[in-house]
Amino acid sequence: MYLLYDVLQLRSASLGNAFLVKRRNWRAAEEDIASLTIEQLENAAKAVADGGVIDDPVIQRLQRNIVTIGMQVPESFSQKLKKRSEIKGLIVRDGMPAFWMTINPSDLRNPLVLLLAGVEYSGDDFPSASPTIRQATATSNPVAVAQFFHHTCKGIFDGLLGSNTSRIGILGQVANYFGVVETNGRGMLHLHALVWLTGNLGFSTLRGQVLRDKSFALRMIRYLESIIVPSRKHDAGSFDTQYQ
Repeated sequence: MYLLYDVLQLRSASLGNAFLVKRRNWRAAEEDIASLTIEQLENAAKAVADGGVIDDPVIQRLQRNIVTIGMQVPESFSQKLKKRSEIKGLIVRDGMPAFWMTINPSDLRNPLVLLLAGVEYSGDDFPSASPTIRQATATSNPVAVAQFFHHTCKGIFDGLLGSNTSRIGILGQVANYFGVVETNGRGMLHLHALVWLTGNLGFSTLRGQVLRDKSFALRMIRYLESIIVPSRKHDAGSFDTQYQ
């Protein structure tokens, strides 16, 4: 599994290198690297350590090249910068998002992982062995786990939220959403998402209306209390919704 992941990362990084070659930046990058001195690197390291900004134009160009390559590599810092820029662009276009959402399905406990992995057995015949079988399947079959995660997220977005449809979901009419998938220490997938609603008010406008209109503020409180449920901290996973 890890060998495959390394191969995919290498392939993605090579795509970033190809971008630099096509833009004819490769020769300039080689010249910049060759021209670097120890003093330049020491000054750049000191600026970073002091929380300052690197003002050396050569190192700035090399940093931009690193970001260009890294944006293609999954889970790299450069890709995170790219995601942040996309989120900022959506906020400029659609306003402040209405909800922050986390989807964290448990692949160790859900029997759907077994079905996706092609494992069939009767849990009634081996009740004490069921947790061990599910855990062994989830840790040894990353493809089934990824499929389980995909189907769960798709069910939440399309079924519960009504995104990509004309239906009104449990949070209202969803206008847009932006989700990012992350992994924990053992590689368990979870998703963080921002959700925009149709007719979404700007945050400053909403705040002003809540402060001015007591009736509106009470309706807003009742609405939030009706849809927000405290997350349960257990291994079975959770679907947490927090108002922003």
